[in-house]
Amino acid sequence: MNYWENTKADFQPLTTMESMNLLNWFFKDSKFKKPKTGSDFYEYLGKIIIPDFQSNSKNSYWKSRSISYYFRTGQNEIIRISDHWSKSQYEKSKKLNCGYIRSCFWTNLKGEKFSYKFPGETYTSEIIGGILPISKFKIISNINE
Repeated sequence: MNYWENTKADFQPLTTMESMNLLNWFFKDSKFKKPKTGSDFYEYLGKIIIPDFQSNSKNSYWKSRSISYYFRTGQNEIIRISDHWSKSQYEKSKKLNCGYIRSCFWTNLKGEKFSYKFPGETYTSEIIGGILPISKFKIISNINE
């Protein structure tokens, strides 16, 4: 199963400190030119963590951007640290309650949002980190589920 295609999932929260430590490791010494690859790993909280995917997009017409970082653990879990979620506890935020993300609906109802300035960016982003075993991702067959 490709967890990034047609799935529904309710991520469990990472604390702000856990998310920040992971991002700080990811960007350490990279100077944003050569980010960590899948061959690099980080041991944190007793888990081996490997970068899986990063998604950075900007739309100058809409004056918007989105940033997501995905990591895998040795325990078959996915860690997602992102500035956009399908649903969160922050009901007034459009970005943290944006509905479907492509073909996926990923929630993080207990995650703490925090501000983080990504390398190369002018402004900070409000982001939430979450973790979930791959086995907990559910396949959805249509957008109405």
